[in-house]
This record gives sequence, structure tokens and C-alpha cells, in this order.
Amino acid sequence: MSADNLLPAKRQRVENAATTRSEIWMDDGSVVLQAKNTLFRVHWSLLALHSSVFHALRDLPQPTDQPSVEQCPVVELEDDPDDVHCLLQALYKPRFLAQEKIPFSAVSALLRMGRKYDLPDLSDSAVKRLTSIFPSNFEDFERNEREPVYTSIEHQTGIEFDIIALAREFNIMTILPAVFYCIIRPQSILPKLCQGEKRPNGTIALLSREDLTRCVVAREKLLGEQFRQGRTFGWVRKWPYPNCRTGSNCHKNRLVLHSSFIDLAYIDAFADSKDVLDFDFCPHCLGCLEECMGNGRKMMWDMLPGFFDLPAWDELKNDV
Repeated sequence: MSADNLLPAKRQRVENAATTRSEIWMDDGSVVLQAKNTLFRVHWSLLALHSSVFHALRDLPQPTDQPSVEQCPVVELEDDPDDVHCLLQALYKPRFLAQEKIPFSAVSALLRMGRKYDLPDLSDSAVKRLTSIFPSNFEDFERNEREPVYTSIEHQTGIEFDIIALAREFNIMTILPAVFYCIIRPQSILPKLCQGEKRPNGTIALLSREDLTRCVVAREKLLGEQFRQGRTFGWVRKWPYPNCRTGSNCHKNRLVLHSSFIDLAYIDAFADSKDVLDFDFCPHCLGCLEECMGNGRKMMWDMLPGFFDLPAWDELKNDV
């Protein structure tokens, strides 16, 4: 982004009753950044070292009437103060990025500010946190035991809806299939899909109309697809094991399992054999269905993007 485009058209007065000094106020700083009514005193040299945009901004000719605070020029940014605070935390406090978990608001700020001001290390770190929770390869997905494990981002109500919006905004496509799948799995999810989820601050996280449609259609498809021959539960509808030792018992168990899934509208396209141990299949059938479920899970993973009308896995890319 051009440095010229970052300067607001109208200058504001600074250091008045309406402005507030941030905790990021370096006594020997050489520039004051103003985001709305919040001031940050920092070092031009540090900003220019990490960001080509700030480097160019520093070298722009300064007008004679430019406001100043404590002999430091004031540069006004059209960014949210919380985003600027997050950016400066990352630059001045190495431990900030080293934290095991950070809030989703920090992830979105790092991505937004990193892209805008050409700070690739910051935006890349945000993308890595997202892809660690919603991977694009089956092995990592299985390691998460088919559920998102929020080891790098603090979980909050509605976060999956917000992650989809962020992925759409910044073209982080590889995480979308796993996020969508996470959203549609729960039973009785349709009201939540349509009404959204309330965030901790009281606002509502919503899917776009397009993504809402994707989820509703995909859920209906997945519910039946997981029982097709060759899929995860394909063995439930067709019993191809002539060496079954307890035919009537195994037959009854598979019918009960199938009915339970259908009655509850339950989706578990990536289940494995340990998830059906309670049904007490005979050892021969258990060995056969274990092989079937292993092959079926991989097939369902390959198909997953298509359920949400997305390109195949090898065509999904991240704009990084």
C-alpha cells in the first residue's frame, strides 16, 4: 500500500482533553502515532526497520503546519487504536508473539496490520495460528481428534463464524473446509446458523448469506454421504462379511447405529473404529469395519471441500 494513501484527509488537533496517551509511550520516541483519539510515542527507526510502508511514510516531505507533541511529529493513522496497540506490542515486546495463546482480536489485528503495513512476519504468525487449529492435511486433522483444538488462540463464543469472515477477508482459503465442518457438526445447529452467536461483548457473529447456504446444503449432503458405500459408515448399510461370528447381534448393532445417526441427524464423517466399540461387534466384523472406516475417512477428507462448494484441497491457497 502506498504511504500517501495512509494519511487522512483532515488533520485533527492533538494533546487536548479528548486525546489519551497509550501505555506505549517511549520517552525517547521520535514520532507520535495517532489512531482516533489515542496517541502512541514510538521510534521511526523501529517502524521503518520492519515496515516498508512506514519507511516510505517517514521519508515523505512533512508540511510546515504538521502537529507535534513534545517536539515529535504526529502521524495520524486511520486504524482502530486496539489494532495499533497490538501492532506495537508485537514490535516492542517479543513475549507478545511468543505467548501460547492470544485473543482472536489480536490474531485479526496482526493479520490486518501486517498486510496493510507490509509486516509479513506478523501476518504470517497470525495465519500459522489459524492453520494450526484448522489444518488442510488429514494427518494434522486426525491429531486434533477431528475437533478444533484451540492451543494457539483463546476460544470465545462465535469464534468460528468470525474466523470464516477473517478468512474470506484475507483469502486464507485452506482453513475453510475444516472450519465449516466444525460449524455444521453439532445436532440442532440450524437455529444457531441462522441466528448467529453472541460474542462476549454482546455483538452477534453471523455467517454471510452465501456461507449460511453453503453450511445448510453441506450438512444435508454429509448426513447421507457418510453412509454411502466406501465412505466412513458405508459398511453399516451393506454387510459384506460372510465370516461374521454373531450374525444376528452384529446385524442388530449396525441397524441401531444407522437409525441413531439418522434420527439424531448426527454427522461424524471422520469417526474411527474405537467410536463404535460400545456396539459390541464380533472380532471379525470389528477388524473389517476398522479397515473400511480408515479408507472411508480418507475419502471423505478428500471430498470435504466439495461439500462446501470449494475447490479441491490442492487448489486451495492462502494469500501469504
